[in-house]
Amino acid sequence: MALVNRSKTTKEECLGILKSFYKFLLFPILVFVGVEMLLTRESLNVYFFFTVWILIFASIWIFIYRAKSRLRRLKKIVSNLKKTEYFCPDRLSESYQQVAGRYMGIDANNGTILYVHLIRKGIVDIVGLTMEDWTNREVEGKLFRLYTKNPELPRIEIATPWAQRWYDTLGAMEHKQYSPPRPFAEYVRGHIEALERDNSIHIPKIA
Repeated sequence: MALVNRSKTTKEECLGILKSFYKFLLFPILVFVGVEMLLTRESLNVYFFFTVWILIFASIWIFIYRAKSRLRRLKKIVSNLKKTEYFCPDRLSESYQQVAGRYMGIDANNGTILYVHLIRKGIVDIVGLTMEDWTNREVEGKLFRLYTKNPELPRIEIATPWAQRWYDTLGAMEHKQYSPPRPFAEYVRGHIEALERDNSIHIPKIA
């Protein structure tokens, strides 16, 4: 079984730095220059004016499009795995982090946890956990972190406003007994082939 590099590659790191440079430095400068030209119209260079505002709107459109695209992909994957007797969390027990391409949900009725991560284009982690599959949990501000028993994916995390609530929910769930029709991980694995085919993705098999 080939190991999947879930860390950013050197190329991805460099691209991330360039994106951050544009997002936090160049884009604010573009907005400042664009607004300044709107306020002071004397000796306005029309070509430069339109170039600046095209760049501004194009940047906003690309950001929104990518975020919505990730959200659609996450929702499509999750909806295919939701089933009342296996995994059906309430709205306060699931979170979509569309910019980072992550989803996590906790079903307190079935004792199951689903984690989805769009690692990079075409590669997606989909992990089904039960109460026996994790060792520890943490909350750091709005970041919820869960430590698993799997050496390939020892930690999963997601930013959510419900982090503390999830921490408390799992604490209460530890004192309950669950008996699903079949193991949740097996249920998720049973959907892998169809998910890969329907979404044109590769899902690494986690032991």
